[in-house]
Amino acid sequence: MKNRKIEYFKDGEIIKKSSEDLEYICIIKKGEVELSKDNKIYASLVAGEIFGETHFILEKPIEFEAKAIGEVELEKVNPRIFDAINSHPDLQLIKQIFQSIAEKIRYYETTLLELNCYKEKIQISHLEKGIVLRADTPKAKRLLNNMEEMEIKNFPFRVGRFTKRTTDKLFHKNNLYLLDKPPYSVSRSHFEIIRKDEKYYFCDRGSKLGTIVNRTRIGAKKDNPAMICLDKKENTIMLGNKTDNVKFSIIID
Repeated sequence: MKNRKIEYFKDGEIIKKSSEDLEYICIIKKGEVELSKDNKIYASLVAGEIFGETHFILEKPIEFEAKAIGEVELEKVNPRIFDAINSHPDLQLIKQIFQSIAEKIRYYETTLLELNCYKEKIQISHLEKGIVLRADTPKAKRLLNNMEEMEIKNFPFRVGRFTKRTTDKLFHKNNLYLLDKPPYSVSRSHFEIIRKDEKYYFCDRGSKLGTIVNRTRIGAKKDNPAMICLDKKENTIMLGNKTDNVKFSIIID
């Protein structure tokens, strides 16, 4: 096949069977793709998202089924497209960075398998009625682009600091970008909210200062937990340090 080509799928059409190996990396250009394993949906990806890339990093079969939800336009990319990096001396630094990222993915893949809380895939959910993120201080409202609150319906929902640097876009992708200014309280990849078994969890994404969730410090230091189950009704979220006064509430009906 060519290095890149576009394919189209109808609603309900199987893009990849569970038993099949992927020979390409898939970029969703239009529509939605549902990923499942053992008849359980664990991810629902939309335009701009990618699947199949870990197959070439982990070098093992990835058993999942991919199905089109609605009309789907898919770009299939042959991994041989990265051969251009090897042939260009000025791109060797990029090769080293990619190799380092790949090695960390392998490490974390092994580590996650050992953690009880990740024995099952976190299910991505789309709800008719979501949860509410509310700004409780003037600074939090400014970070939220002067909105008092917003509804979150799609999970996992990733939050980080907005940045203009194009290089940051290679390594940070969020659903919500907070408009923070120096000295920063928010990291470029700060936290995510996930939904599993009808419960919601707050997860640190490797932030520098961490978050105080219902009086518990999450992230920032290795001794702190990286994930905490959110309470029903109202949860207090303080990004960075207490003195930063970046306070939100997560409201769950």
